Amino acid sequence: MCGYGGSPEGVGLSEAHSLEALLDQVDAVAICAPDREHPRLVRRSLDEGRFVLCEFPLCQHPEEARELLGSGRLHVEHIELLTPTAQALRGVSGVVSASMAFEGPPRDSWSRYHANIARLHRVLDALGSPRGIELDRLEYDGFSCSLDFRDGAERRTHFVLETATGTIEQKNRFLLVSGRPVDLPSGGGLFLQDQLAASARFLDGAASYVREERVMEALAIARVLSGLSSQ
Repeated sequence: MCGYGGSPEGVGLSEAHSLEALLDQVDAVAICAPDREHPRLVRRSLDEGRFVLCEFPLCQHPEEARELLGSGRLHVEHIELLTPTAQALRGVSGVVSASMAFEGPPRDSWSRYHANIARLHRVLDALGSPRGIELDRLEYDGFSCSLDFRDGAERRTHFVLETATGTIEQKNRFLLVSGRPVDLPSGGGLFLQDQLAASARFLDGAASYVREERVMEALAIARVLSGLSSQ
């Protein structure tokens, strides 16, 4: 195994002195570069016939995501969807209102919605597809989910689902029901789970835990929200 860029020796890999040299030596590539580099590196690796595991987010445009995912040799890593909090929030019934607030360092020059595509994806994972999109709000049948994305020195997530029977909150890695902490499984081994999912996809054609249509839907929603904010 080898790496290109950064300090591959620090994680026990030999160093390739160019992307081309790396691609000549491997059958599969894991892309852990800055977000803006993901589409270029994914495309280059796919063009060379390699299997590709790419960190979330894949790109900014749903059309480009559709093209890249259509290769059948690409796995998008989004281990946030494997966490115990994501599993607990997935498919909560009786929601009457919801909100997603996130504060964190700005990422590249992407719009604040594309920079927070992982948070949008988490909302879709928990609530499903919205029936409408308003400025900083997703509309569902009978309720809406407000969105508050802002820059900050630290990463803070606060995802709240108000239901007919109480409030369910994700605060960073913790889950609270009606204000009381809930004991969750450790959620350890997330990267291993992702690696096994990627291997199953590449070797056996198994479905990924990251739904490709949801990747494209989240990107399309981010585009609409960016357009609304610029009006």
